[in-house]
Amino acid sequence: MRRLNANQQQNRQGIATVVLGLCLAACGTTTDVKATSSVAEPHDATPLSDAVPIELPDPATCPVGVAPPVDPTETFPNFHGCATTWPDEVVASGGAASDDHQHAMLTQWGGTALALSDGEWLGLNKGIQGSGHAFTGFAIDLGEQGPTATIDLVTATWYSCETEIGKPLRQVQLVRASQPGWYAMTEPLFWMINKPIYLACGRWFQLQVFARLHGTQHWTKTDCSVRMYSIEPLE
Repeated sequence: MRRLNANQQQNRQGIATVVLGLCLAACGTTTDVKATSSVAEPHDATPLSDAVPIELPDPATCPVGVAPPVDPTETFPNFHGCATTWPDEVVASGGAASDDHQHAMLTQWGGTALALSDGEWLGLNKGIQGSGHAFTGFAIDLGEQGPTATIDLVTATWYSCETEIGKPLRQVQLVRASQPGWYAMTEPLFWMINKPIYLACGRWFQLQVFARLHGTQHWTKTDCSVRMYSIEPLE
């Protein structure tokens, strides 16, 4: 499990202890000096044509109740050759886009706010329609904006190179975290898996977050490839 440290420019790992609380007010907008161009473009290094097909068969077994230990020798699908297109909301905004993973991260949802690493297991809750719901946190380095900050957020969930579910652009308020410069969600980031638990459990997914400080032009993308287990018993 990796954690935030004080030098996020060089290391994605370190402790991210999130100060949770109610959002008091939206922060004023500032100029984002990280923007480098006037047009958002895809930045994945691997073209779609080079992507290795991802086979996601129905799982033979489904971990239930607790996450299995992570096997460091196990390989997981490389989704980066699939997700080469930035969402329409990002492209249409006219802002600069960057795969700036050092300035944002997905986290486990809970009091510890540990950063999610590729290859980890993530718990699925069963929705009223029988599909899976997953929850994560999200943290981003925004500098010093005040006690709260407002970001624009777009998410996408990939099951394979052909299957993706995206959520529309929305605004989310974050609160300042204990690590200088970092802000974090006070409510969980909701991921709709849109598959029955018995089909989603054991599969690999890539969770993508596209975010920017509201009122600025620079978009950043971060992602994590995770495997799902069922929090509740299968029926």
